Amino acid sequence: MTRKTKISILIITIYFMTFFLFELFIGSARAIESIEKSIELGMASILTPMVTFVEAGIWHFICVLIVAIVCRCMKKIDKSYKHIVYSFPIITFIFSIPMGLMTTYLANVLNWFGL
Repeated sequence: MTRKTKISILIITIYFMTFFLFELFIGSARAIESIEKSIELGMASILTPMVTFVEAGIWHFICVLIVAIVCRCMKKIDKSYKHIVYSFPIITFIFSIPMGLMTTYLANVLNWFGL
């Protein structure tokens, strides 16, 4: 493997690790609290558990967008790396809920956060 390929794989791996951690700690960890609060307020619905996943996705989208803007302004970064980083905000936007469901399933299997 070339050095460029290894760095590209590293960039993508770091992106998915941060995406997973955002969904785990912002989405899954706060899911029970959000559901209980909405039940207390009488505003619970079938979509209530999805609120924390969307919130985690929004925060990750904002962070990735800032990184993409900074990457755009830097001249020394290779164009192939820039194209990879530019695709991250749309991936976050599309896969926020599926990633949240996956992290909640993993948290449930491993019995994290009382899920």
